[in-house]
Amino acid sequence: MIAVRYSIANPIRTEKMHPKELTEAYARGENITALLKGLSKIDCNTEEMIETAYDLQSGSYVNDLNDLEKYQHKVDYGRTIAEEILALTRPTSILEAGVGEGTTFSFVLTSLNNPKLEAHGFDISWSRIATCRHWLQKNGQTDAFLSVASLLNLPYLDNSFDVVYTSHTIEPNGGNEKNILQEPPLIENSDSLFSAESLRAYPKIKGIPCLRSQDGVIASAYHQV
Repeated sequence: MIAVRYSIANPIRTEKMHPKELTEAYARGENITALLKGLSKIDCNTEEMIETAYDLQSGSYVNDLNDLEKYQHKVDYGRTIAEEILALTRPTSILEAGVGEGTTFSFVLTSLNNPKLEAHGFDISWSRIATCRHWLQKNGQTDAFLSVASLLNLPYLDNSFDVVYTSHTIEPNGGNEKNILQEPPLIENSDSLFSAESLRAYPKIKGIPCLRSQDGVIASAYHQV
């Protein structure tokens, strides 16, 4: 069982491009967030821009680890984070916010070397979470709870974890992290999660929970069907 926050946000609308155009622009090496900001005539990155840009590049971080030098850098980086954590506490639970493809998370977990550690990670991009799940499974790390969620509306209640950390996630969000309204624990089902307090159900896509506020639907008859 997990606990989430919930908010009704008023996001800045992003000027749309056809998915094929976006894919072609990414293949040409264009900066997708810069492209979308130019079309929308705004200076800041919206969540939709960040999600789109990172989703298009999903898999690239894992592929980078085929380079032995980059792989060793990630091993060392994960070990350094773990050492900083262990210098402060011996955690029983940990969360990486903006976990991406798990290429930092996996090495942090390896260095913490605690099979009983409750590990969670979330990212705004479904494709990156899917890649993360595959990467962790490949490395024998099958127990982490992964979900799609927003850094601006953190999907957990305060004091849910002994340690929360993030790596290279704040930069594209412009420091806009917020704590919004609290929501009680979700009840997990095989294909969805449900909050009895807000009467909202959240879907899973190929087993990955989608916990952004806009993903939830009112489902008062959840337990009746």
